[in-house]
Formats: sequence, C-alpha cells, structure tokens
Amino acid sequence: MVVEETNKNSIEISMDEANRQMLYDWILLDEIEVYANAEVPDKYKQYMQESVNEFKEHLIGNVEDIEKNNDSWQSGWRLNPDLIFEHRHRRLFPFKDEDLREMLAKYKSIVNR
Repeated sequence: MVVEETNKNSIEISMDEANRQMLYDWILLDEIEVYANAEVPDKYKQYMQESVNEFKEHLIGNVEDIEKNNDSWQSGWRLNPDLIFEHRHRRLFPFKDEDLREMLAKYKSIVNR
C-alpha cells in the first residue's frame, strides 16, 4: 500500500510540475517578440516572419509533446499555464508580475490553452 501511494503521489507531483513548461519556453517567447518587431530591410522581412512562425510551431510542439507524454501517466492531462501564479511555480519565474502576465497572455494565445 505504501508503494502504491508513493507512486500515486509522485505522478501527481510530476503532473503539477509539468505545468511549468512556459518557464522552459520563455526564450522562444522572447525570440518571437524580437523577430516579430525587428526593423529590418524589406529583403529580410520574410525571413523574420518565417522565423516567428517556426518559433510558434516549436512552442505548440512542446505543449503537444508534454501532453502526449503525460497522458501516459494521467489520462486526459492538459497543460494549464495559469497555474504558474501559484506560489510553488511563481517563485521560479524571476520576472515582475506584470511582465509575467503579459508573456502568459502571449503564450496562451500561441499554444491555445
């Protein structure tokens, strides 16, 4: 019984910690912002937009991968980015609340969560 409860608890913890995916994807969010807003000559604009699209696809792929992996452990598990404001997650983000809210909104709009 102890082993079963320990395993159950470990899975719950892992599923909760997986909601920190945005922390690992923060650099991609920065890249999207930089490439989307860069002032470049016309001949580079298409390259910049293609890069933005690739970064967005990578973000979406990261979410799909983590959800697919976690579904093996907890059926129907889905990423919940809003949990990053709970203390156990928030303490890991070294950003002001307003910056975190802004990036969270961008993240959620890209990954559709």
